[in-house]
Amino acid sequence: MALEHFNRAFIANPRDLEVRYSRAVAMRQTGAKDSSAQELAATNAARQALAEADRIVDTIDPLKPEVPARLQIAEIYLKYGSLRTARFWIESALSHDPGNDQGRHLLDELTAIEKSPRPSNPSAAIP
Repeated sequence: MALEHFNRAFIANPRDLEVRYSRAVAMRQTGAKDSSAQELAATNAARQALAEADRIVDTIDPLKPEVPARLQIAEIYLKYGSLRTARFWIESALSHDPGNDQGRHLLDELTAIEKSPRPSNPSAAIP
């Protein structure tokens, strides 16, 4: 069944928005309309947030620190996207302001996420 395939893919990488979208469609096809609607809404919110991160990236002058903007991008990726990209933006901000409390907090949060075991139950993974 397609839903089982997408559940396995979701467990492997719950941040993959294409998998999440396809999983939501498969849920709808199996009659889980409420769960499907929730997943589609979460996927749409993630896509919008990542588009906002791209917009912010376009405003950053690479010759200026712009630490708050760099951390805002990092937060978005930490919540919705690639952890590798989140790490890049956190480290970029901290390279300009090594003692930044928000940057240190985000780095600690990222490290905790990277060390945490992946759930084996799709409903236990990130929304």
